[in-house]
Amino acid sequence: MEFMKRSSFEKIYDDIRVMILHFSSLQAILRFAVTSRRNYNLVKTSNSLQLQIELEINGLEIVGTTSNGSSRQQILGELIQYRNAWLDLNILPPAVGPVLQEDMKCWQMYEGHWASGFSHHRDRPDSLQTISLDSSTLPPPVDFRTEYDQFTVDPNQQLVALLAASQKGSDHVHIHLRSLVTKMAHPRARLPTLTAILPKEHRADLSRDIKRLRLGPLVMGNILVINVGYRLEWTFCVLIWDWMAGVLLGHIPGIDGFCDARFLDSNHLVLYTAFKGEPDSDEESDGASDSESQDSADRQVWSISLEVYVVPPTRTRTGCYLPPGTQFEVFKSDILCPKISFRLPHLDTGFSIVPCRTLLWSGPTPGSVTYTSHSAQFACQKVSTLALTLTLTKQWYFGTSFHSEGAHVGSLYYRIFVDMKYLFSHFPIEGRQRAVRWNEWGEQATRWFKASPGSLDYRGCWGDWASGSRFVKGNFDDEGVQTLSVFDFNPLTIGRHFNRSRPCYIQALSSSQAMEGVEIVRRGGGLFVSQSVYDTLVVKSPSFRHSNKVFVDFVGRDQPTTIDEGFQDYVQSRLPYRIVTRACSVLPSAGWFLDGTRIITIQQYTESPWEFCIFRLNINDVIDSSDD
Repeated sequence: MEFMKRSSFEKIYDDIRVMILHFSSLQAILRFAVTSRRNYNLVKTSNSLQLQIELEINGLEIVGTTSNGSSRQQILGELIQYRNAWLDLNILPPAVGPVLQEDMKCWQMYEGHWASGFSHHRDRPDSLQTISLDSSTLPPPVDFRTEYDQFTVDPNQQLVALLAASQKGSDHVHIHLRSLVTKMAHPRARLPTLTAILPKEHRADLSRDIKRLRLGPLVMGNILVINVGYRLEWTFCVLIWDWMAGVLLGHIPGIDGFCDARFLDSNHLVLYTAFKGEPDSDEESDGASDSESQDSADRQVWSISLEVYVVPPTRTRTGCYLPPGTQFEVFKSDILCPKISFRLPHLDTGFSIVPCRTLLWSGPTPGSVTYTSHSAQFACQKVSTLALTLTLTKQWYFGTSFHSEGAHVGSLYYRIFVDMKYLFSHFPIEGRQRAVRWNEWGEQATRWFKASPGSLDYRGCWGDWASGSRFVKGNFDDEGVQTLSVFDFNPLTIGRHFNRSRPCYIQALSSSQAMEGVEIVRRGGGLFVSQSVYDTLVVKSPSFRHSNKVFVDFVGRDQPTTIDEGFQDYVQSRLPYRIVTRACSVLPSAGWFLDGTRIITIQQYTESPWEFCIFRLNINDVIDSSDD
C-alpha cells in the first residue's frame, strides 16, 4: 500500500508537487528531498521552496514588500545576503551615533530607536526623548507634564505608555497612554489612562532598581502587559490589558516569589518565576525524617519555572461606555493559569536568589520588523531563544554586604539560553495544563554559562544582549583589549553550516587549543572560549581596524556543560551553539546590543554624555547561495 501511494505521488507534475510541499513543514520537505535525486533537484531548484526553507530556519516571515514586482528569487537572494552577513560577522566600520545626555532617568531600545526619560524638576521623569539610530539629529525631549516611573514605546503605533504608582498609595497603578506625536491621549485608546487597584496583599514597586536597565511595560499590538511586583515583600502581580479597548483581560498574582515576563508570540506570554515553598513530596530524600527537627523555613526550597500563558481574547461590547477615570479592581478580573510549566532545577540548601539580577530577555518583540531589504520586510513572529540570567547568593549574605545594585561579590552568576523550538514541541494539543520536569527537557534545550562578577559591568544592561537566537559579547583580555563575538543558539543554523568555510575564516584551532576549549565549555566558561584560545592571534589596535577575518568555532551536543554549584544535583546542558569572533580589536564598551541589522555599543565610562557606536551588517556583499 505504501509503495502504491509513493508511486502515485511520483506521477504528479513537479509544479503541483511544489504546491503540495508549500503546505508541509520544514522537516517534511527535507525528508522528501532525500528520497530520490529527482526530488532533491526539485527542492534545490525551486526558488519558492528554498525561500520557505530559509525563512523557517531563520525564524522569519515576510510581512510586506517594499517594491512592486519583486520575484521570489530576488527576495531569496537578499535573505541569503542577510544570513551570510551574520554567519561571517561581516560588518562595516563603525559609525558614531548621536551623543546622549548624562541625566537620563531610564531608557530602552526598540526597533532602531533609543528612548530615554528625563526630568525637568524632580527625581521622577516627566518627559521622553526618542532618537532614531539611523539619524544623526537629536530631537528635543517631549514634555508630557506627567511624572512616571516606567515607560515603554512602540514607534510603529506612535504609542508611549507611562506607568506610575499613585501618590496616595502604592495600591493604585496608572498607565497613561500618550501619542509620541501630539503628546496628548493616544487616538486609538478608548481610555486615556488605565487605573488598576491592586489586591490587598499586593503593592506596586515601580522603582528603577538598576537605573539603565530596560524595565517597563510590554506592548505588542493591542496587548499591554505590566509587572507590578514588590520584590522586597516577594510579591508580584502581572496585569494583561487590551489598551485599545480599555479592558483588563486578566492577572497573574504571586506571593513568596517574583517573576519577569516576555511575549512568545501573538498568543502566548512566558513568565520566568521563582517561588519559595515546600519541596515536592517525590523529590525529598530518603533521609527526610532526619530533618523533622529543622525549622520549616530551612526546609523550603526555591522552585524556578518557565510558565507559558495564553493571552485571553478581548470580551467587551464596543458600544459600552467607559467614563474617563474608570478604575479596574484587579481581584475582580480572571486569574490566569499557565498552559504549560517547564521546571528548572531546585536550588541547594543555603542558596537564595537575587531578584534584580534574575532576568528574562527575548527579542525582538514578535511581529516586529527585523530586516528590510530592497524587496521585502522580514519579521520574527515567534521567539526562538530565551536568554535568562540567574544570580544566586548564600542566604546568610542576603541583605548584608551586597553590591550597590543588588549582587554580592560572592554570588554565583549564570546565563542560560533556552531553545524555544524544543519547548514548543512539548505544548499540549488539548487545553489541559501540563508541568514538564527538568529531566524531560532541560539538558537538550538549554546551555548554561558561568559569569564572573568582574566580567559584569553593572552600569550596562547585561540582560539585553540577545536578539533572536543570537547573543553579542565583548571580550576583554588582561591588557584591556576588547574583541567582538556573536553566539548563535539556533540548532538548525549550526547543523546546516557546520562545514561552512570561507577565505575570511582563520585556520582551525590546534588540537591542544581545541582540548582547552572543551574543558572550558564543560566548566561553564563557554562564553569566554573565543578570547582564551585566540588571544595570541587577535590584531590588537587602539581603535577598530577594519578586517573581515574571523574565528569560527562550534560547540555541539557532544560537549556538555556541567554546573556543580548552587543546585541540589549537577545540572547538565547540551544546546549547541556557534561562535564567530572578529580577529581585530574594538573600542572598549560598557555594553553591546543587537537590533535588527545593527550591533550597537555604548561608550560611557565617566559622567560625560553617552555616545553610540553602530556597526551595521555588510548585507550588500556578494550573494553566496552555495551549500555549506
